[in-house]
Amino acid sequence: MVITNAVDAQLVEAQELEKYNHKILLLGAGESGKSTVVKQIKLIWKVGGGPSDKEKQEYILAIRRNCIEAIQTLLEASKNLDVPLKNKDLQPVFDKMLAYDTNNPVTTEIGNDINALWRDEGIQVVYSRRDEFWNMDATAYYLNEVLRLAEEDYRCLPLPPSLSLSLPLFADHRSTHKRPCFYALVVHRAVWCGVVQPE
Repeated sequence: MVITNAVDAQLVEAQELEKYNHKILLLGAGESGKSTVVKQIKLIWKVGGGPSDKEKQEYILAIRRNCIEAIQTLLEASKNLDVPLKNKDLQPVFDKMLAYDTNNPVTTEIGNDINALWRDEGIQVVYSRRDEFWNMDATAYYLNEVLRLAEEDYRCLPLPPSLSLSLPLFADHRSTHKRPCFYALVVHRAVWCGVVQPE
């Protein structure tokens, strides 16, 4: 009887605590911005003190990888749509970037190559027809900013004080593991469910 009462008490306590759990489930197709939401939560609400140095480095690598993937998508599309480069002198750069491994570093030289291709009138024609092929929503941003993003001293900068909020909220990236962070009596939990982009 004592054990039963203890179990019942634990169940009642757990049920009471559950009332203060706010859960957010992020679902969406590939490249729809799920991981971006989680990263913004960490940045804006400074979860766990904000992103660690390791996480910032991972963000930088991901951003630079997106620059490569963005231009490669346009280069592939230029072939499929049969839209040639306006500047024929860029053909060696075209071939080089099309074969460039996305895991390779984005140096200043590579940044200049990507920028030159992006500025080519032929590639701009391809981009104007972007509704005819899959491409990242942020393609223009990455390619317009590629010279800055490729700088050796490029760093993820902290948010200005005007954007820093004090509400603590915890969100795990690419994980269903959850840890609570109390704001008053409320526990916020966010779960990111990744979706693989189909071929």
